Amino acid sequence: YFKRLSADRVELYTYDYAKTYSEEPAKAIRDYLQCAAYCQENQIDMNAGHDLNTENLRFFIKSIPSIKEVSIGHALVCDAWEWGLEKTIKKYLACL
Repeated sequence: YFKRLSADRVELYTYDYAKTYSEEPAKAIRDYLQCAAYCQENQIDMNAGHDLNTENLRFFIKSIPSIKEVSIGHALVCDAWEWGLEKTIKKYLACL
């Protein structure tokens, strides 16, 4: 279906993952792994975003390393208020 639309990249909406990650990470990532497998089989690149932060980002990226971009702006700005911008950026880079 995506190929008929000429879509070459999609964004995985990660709200559900972030919401359930702390309870059971393996369950939280399950549907995203299935979607990622479909995208890879069909040469569709992936981005991810919504509620990703320093607590859940590393597991997501390790589970789906083919993610091209993540939308972390909101969490990054909020964390920068607490840790400062330089330290916050270092923390997110460590996750990636």
